[in-house]
Amino acid sequence: TMLFILCMEPLRALFHYATEKGMLAPLARSGLKQWVSMFADDVVVFFKPNELEARTCDAVLQLFGQASGLVVNRNKSMIMPIRCSSNELDLVTNNLGCPSGAFPCKYLSLPLTLRKQTAAQLQGLVDKVGDALPLWKAALLPKSSRLLLIQSVLCAIPVHSMLVMDLPAKTISAVTKICRGFLWCGNKEAHGGNCSVSWEVVSTPKWAGGLGIANLKWLNKALQARWPWLQKYDKERPWAEFQISVLAEANALVQAAAISSVGDGKSTIFWEDKWLDGSRIGDIAPLIYDRIPRRIRQSMRVSEALNNNSWVASIGTELSAEALLQFLRLWLRVVETQLLENVEDTVRWSWESNGQFSARSAYAARFLGMEVSPEAEFTWDSRAPLRCRFFSWRALKNR
Repeated sequence: TMLFILCMEPLRALFHYATEKGMLAPLARSGLKQWVSMFADDVVVFFKPNELEARTCDAVLQLFGQASGLVVNRNKSMIMPIRCSSNELDLVTNNLGCPSGAFPCKYLSLPLTLRKQTAAQLQGLVDKVGDALPLWKAALLPKSSRLLLIQSVLCAIPVHSMLVMDLPAKTISAVTKICRGFLWCGNKEAHGGNCSVSWEVVSTPKWAGGLGIANLKWLNKALQARWPWLQKYDKERPWAEFQISVLAEANALVQAAAISSVGDGKSTIFWEDKWLDGSRIGDIAPLIYDRIPRRIRQSMRVSEALNNNSWVASIGTELSAEALLQFLRLWLRVVETQLLENVEDTVRWSWESNGQFSARSAYAARFLGMEVSPEAEFTWDSRAPLRCRFFSWRALKNR
């Protein structure tokens, strides 16, 4: 059982500062209050529903208010129980003086539930996109101006939500419908006969013959790839040890782009990561890779696998002639690996020159292999007004 309380002011930032400076009493000075207010935002405090932890949390909140002058408003805070009994909830409520709530709730403009969010719970996101339309001005706007508004405003509104959750297909379809209707008709809806060019073509990059409007379904996957990447790249993050549930395509993006350099081999996954000169074992020896149980593939580290060549025991016996040939090729690659003590493994994002993850490169992977449109440079690199370039694009599409 556990509960969390939504309250004001970041306790951790303040007391980390106080610890570094070696002082707590002088925190009420005017300069610090301004510094603390820069960090003031909604925070979540997790604790167990017993009297000791409730009183401790209450004392910390009071001490924070006395030291900084930023007193937590208990009436605006909320206690949210997670598998707590009514007696435990009453005990905490009486100690902290905060009202209690229930899921689903909102935190940082995102819906929090104990289960996956449904399209009905995310209807507010669709309504927010619809409310951003300048409907009374739409008749005066040419389609080129509507295009700019879609790219800079409408497609940007769901980004915050896409970073942290897998939006239902119905929600993405509803937002796409609003964008399509506004582009072609100037309102929230457009019928098939009103659309000059299919949305699949419109949502491709300009160099591939489209208009560069974001493909929201793929954008959701590209943004979520950030979490498995950070789990590999920055293991000091507090949540790095947890199993973060993201889309399978987001994990596949990270596997395709992340290249590992082995040091001590304690963090690189032997069967899954690209650590053999930028290649995965599944690329070098697919028949061998398919024989490994999924649990072992996802957990065995390079240091563990190279210890007495324990990775061989996972393969089993009775290999076919082709599988045996692949095993020998793999063996020659693996035995050349030399582990370096006290040298941590590193990982880089191969789709960026600086080796760091970017949602831009993850999104661009969707269109790798597409042909460059011969009319793209003529259409979009000219110095003509955007309205003329948009008309030229439609004319070249015979629309």
